[in-house]
Amino acid sequence: MKTKLIPLFFLVSSLTITACGNTANDVKNDDSPNKVIDLKDRLSVNDKKIIENYNNVASNVITSSDENKIKNALTPLIPDIKNIEDKKQRERILMNVYLLLNMNKEAYILNEQQLKEKNTTSKLVFKCQLLKKLNEEQNTIQQCHEAAANAIKQDLGASQKNDPMYPFAEFSYFLEMYQAGHQEYLSKMKNSIDAMKDESMKQGALIMYEDVINKAR
Repeated sequence: MKTKLIPLFFLVSSLTITACGNTANDVKNDDSPNKVIDLKDRLSVNDKKIIENYNNVASNVITSSDENKIKNALTPLIPDIKNIEDKKQRERILMNVYLLLNMNKEAYILNEQQLKEKNTTSKLVFKCQLLKKLNEEQNTIQQCHEAAANAIKQDLGASQKNDPMYPFAEFSYFLEMYQAGHQEYLSKMKNSIDAMKDESMKQGALIMYEDVINKAR
């Protein structure tokens, strides 16, 4: 049975761009660091209190270019955030804070923990980005991208080609293969972008393409 690709599923790799302040405004990502966390009725009173405090503090500093201001505002919140009972909300907020504070080692450890619990394509792609931020060996990073490309290829094989997200998923596969060291995928990336009909999707792909190309120079 063919499955449906999750909308903008593969845009997790743009998290590092967002965390550095170069936000792709036309590209939406549910786990973006600049996303205010929703307060759900199922959360405990204490969880809601901690999350509401995080939302208030984050909304005041999230667009600031002053790294010290962000650090001074968010760092004191970490102990309380770690006490959030709801696992999904706790890990989402922790990852947001780690990215905003450039706590890349902590983000990597959390990502590895999440991968062990549930190995998903998006988290695997994100792992590769974290390895880059941690300045790991090139061979290790390329192996990660190769694994991510294989995971995306499996997702593509299990989806319908008329799925609205198929063009972006295919581009993501080319992108990961290129970053795995396969230079022949550079032209495939560009051709897939040119063929995209959705302008928001095309813009998001172009930002990721240019980011990877510029870093390779």
